[in-house]
Amino acid sequence: MMKEKGRRAKKGHLHQVGLFGAAAVICAAAPALAETGPEKPLKPKTIAERFCEADEFSACDPVIAFVEENDAFFSGQDRNYSQGFRLEYVTGGRRIVGLPGLAQKFVPVASYLTGKEIRQGFGIAQEIYTPRDLTLVNPNPADRPYAAFLYFSGTATARNPERRIQDSLQINLGIVGPAALGEPTQRNFHRLIRGIDPRGWSAQLRNEPAVEIVGQRQKAWRVFDLGPIESDVSLHGSAAFGNVRIYGAIGGTFRVGINLPEDAYPPRIRPAISAPASFNPRGIGGFYVFFGTEGRGILRDIFLDGNSFRPSGPSVDKRNFVQDIQGGAALNFSRVQVSLTLVQRSESFFGQFQNDKFGALSIQVAL
Repeated sequence: MMKEKGRRAKKGHLHQVGLFGAAAVICAAAPALAETGPEKPLKPKTIAERFCEADEFSACDPVIAFVEENDAFFSGQDRNYSQGFRLEYVTGGRRIVGLPGLAQKFVPVASYLTGKEIRQGFGIAQEIYTPRDLTLVNPNPADRPYAAFLYFSGTATARNPERRIQDSLQINLGIVGPAALGEPTQRNFHRLIRGIDPRGWSAQLRNEPAVEIVGQRQKAWRVFDLGPIESDVSLHGSAAFGNVRIYGAIGGTFRVGINLPEDAYPPRIRPAISAPASFNPRGIGGFYVFFGTEGRGILRDIFLDGNSFRPSGPSVDKRNFVQDIQGGAALNFSRVQVSLTLVQRSESFFGQFQNDKFGALSIQVAL
């Protein structure tokens, strides 16, 4: 009798424990069940973000790029295209905003960027042009006029890593003339290096708001891979429109080296054999040499034709076809790339004394 009562008491106790345990489990799970209610729809990823996830070599890291071009690097002289610099910040995978994004809606040739948002750059640049003889207060009217171009730029780049095609759209907004600060830039630099004081800047092109839109498509192919040595060849076509320059160009580049990055060309200042800053590190380091050429058919060049609305201003008779030939090398170490390019540019106007020769130094840092 006592044993039976004990069994019943024990059974009742176990039953109570089971009820309490079940209740505890339900209470503990209730907040989780409440939190796992109807899920909010996730924001769809951009094509750029999907590329970054799918392809380990996609250019998804932000990049800071600096470019300095100067004839002192190659010829040791100071004439024609005298100096240029560019500082640019390039995002990782992002949607296109600002001027390039606006251009997609209103500029027909920019529509190819729609749906391929990959990278965007924001930069500032300056270009300086001078005649051959800097000592003349009244420059030779048959020589290239003094001129400077200071501008801000927005660049959108769309790249298909599988097909190795890259499209870019660059919009430059700035000013040509004394407000572009070419005179103080050159004079202060010449004082620093104890060079010739340029005396003819009073005859430079007058102030004029400047707009330039440049589009480019580039296609690359692998040529051969021999162990760690890789090579590729790329072709490109580009066009520019605005009151600064109007031209069409076609060219190509061959590269050979170790751990070739996906950027086919080091960044440069247009017009040039160039691509937007897009350094994407591969491995610990790498090295390559490159050779390229480009031909440009030119309808307008404000630095030779003169100001748009001042027919009496300085100008020369430009050549409608100009060719660049270049060679150089790039060294990648960790997340830094340094490249040096030597350029020979054919005569740009009738009466030019000789071809332009200048060098370009570029530094890119992947953040």
